[in-house]
This record gives sequence, C-alpha cells and structure tokens, in this order.
Amino acid sequence: MDRRAFLGTLGLLAAPLDAAAPQPRKVWRIGWLGITRASSPELDAVGAAFFDELRQEGFREGRDVLVERFFAEGVESR
Repeated sequence: MDRRAFLGTLGLLAAPLDAAAPQPRKVWRIGWLGITRASSPELDAVGAAFFDELRQEGFREGRDVLVERFFAEGVESR
C-alpha cells in the first residue's frame, strides 16, 4: 500500500471519532448598558425580571450566559 492510500484510509477511520465527540456548549453574551452604577427601584425591578426570565428558560449566568455590564457614569452622550 502506498503512502497516500494509507493516509486516506487513516483519515476515513478517524472521521467518525470526531463526529461522536461532545460538542461544546454555546455561551451567549449579553451587554447590559446603564447610565449610572447607582441603583434605583425601577431599574432593579427590570433587571430582576429579566434575569428571572432567563433562569426560567434554563439559562444560568456564568454557565450559559455571560453578562457584560457597562455604565456611562451619568453622561448620557456616552
């Protein structure tokens, strides 16, 4: 058997092993944008409702969802 035939056969035998490997879990990224870091009851309620709904749908922060929080530090033009 020549070298090309051997490598081709080896590639065909290894292909099913790759397909059976467990696929990595998809991690979603959410950008949370806010005006200030200071909390207010209205914004806290919105955030709590949003994350409660994510949990009800089976998403867990840090495992399925990464939340990146950004704040404009009171400057709305940012």
